[in-house]
Amino acid sequence: MHWSRGMRRTAGLIGGLALAVVLVFAAGVIGHDPLAALFPSAQAVADDPPAWMSEYATAFCGGDTAKVASRVDVSLASEDDVQQAFARRDWGCDAVRYLGASTGKAGTAYIYILHDPSTGLDNWWVFTAAGQKIVRID
Repeated sequence: MHWSRGMRRTAGLIGGLALAVVLVFAAGVIGHDPLAALFPSAQAVADDPPAWMSEYATAFCGGDTAKVASRVDVSLASEDDVQQAFARRDWGCDAVRYLGASTGKAGTAYIYILHDPSTGLDNWWVFTAAGQKIVRID
């Protein structure tokens, strides 16, 4: 059987692509964590939030203005601001679930789901912390 130059090139490209797919899959399955550490943009964050962050999210859910205000950076809000915001709050919360975190230039963003029993809805909140102070709430 005689293959033309074009057919050999196509077969080589397909074979090379198949090999690349296998290698990428193997690296992703086998070496995800070790490979992620090699890249400067990959910043691993522990699977569980720090205890103070879990306490903050629980206080936020329960409307504990003193605990919430103690963790909010003054550049974001004062204790009076926190009290006023909670006084206007028109939603409830009976459960807190942690989803994960991401670290960036502004700090570490901790993602929580807070369940509102009156509506049955889950509300997603992102609390960005620098040090042990909340500097942004989304």
